[in-house]
Amino acid sequence: MCREVLEQFRDEGGLFTLNFRADLGEFLFLASRPREGERVLRQLIEDEPDSAIGYARLATLLGYPSLGPRRWRTDLPAAIALLEAAIAQPVADLEHWDLSRQLAELRGRAEP
Repeated sequence: MCREVLEQFRDEGGLFTLNFRADLGEFLFLASRPREGERVLRQLIEDEPDSAIGYARLATLLGYPSLGPRRWRTDLPAAIALLEAAIAQPVADLEHWDLSRQLAELRGRAEP
């Protein structure tokens, strides 16, 4: 459905497109298609490096094992690297996503 909406409303842009692209990536993860989902979210990050949504959504999917049926592996180092990249960018909507708190939490879980 997300692909159809994105196709139908190509000229919409802005938050509308950002949210649907991020949703598509997450839905692919939850549909046991994590490689496709990661590709969608990484492309979103590449296309919109100043927006936190791609970084935040992908870091959440990679960093938290309790999400959904969890048919993909947790990758804390990758999740941490994504958030560090977002903060270093810096993204325009950093405060809205509270990436610093999420980063601190993931770093705490990554420590032995």
